[in-house]
Amino acid sequence: MSNQTLAEKIDILYEARLRNPDRPQFEVLRKNRVGEWVAYLAFDLQDALFDEEVIRLKPRTITREITHPEPLREAPGPGPGAELYRAAPEISSRYEFILWHGLDYQAQWMRDGLVHSTREAAIAHGKALAGVSDE
Repeated sequence: MSNQTLAEKIDILYEARLRNPDRPQFEVLRKNRVGEWVAYLAFDLQDALFDEEVIRLKPRTITREITHPEPLREAPGPGPGAELYRAAPEISSRYEFILWHGLDYQAQWMRDGLVHSTREAAIAHGKALAGVSDE
């Protein structure tokens, strides 16, 4: 049984309609039986309003192009201890100093293209990922 009231569902569907008034259906998400959110196109208000499941608006997608310095593609030479930098958009400085030891999480950062040989490159990359500019 849903904890959403009929009024809450109407508000959600109204917001969906405001987002895209030219489409005849309401694009919402609803939880399936295993608790995952799945796309639900309600062609009829009655489908969405009187369904027992919780509904929510489908999150909007943001697309943007970013430019940043090229990260390292290979781990540093033999032996641990290389001083490197990770682009870190979640940190206010936008970078993190790392002492390379080839640990699993460091290797993942390398595969994800987040490791740089200079602090400046990591900061520029971190700012680009965070959508922050110096202008």
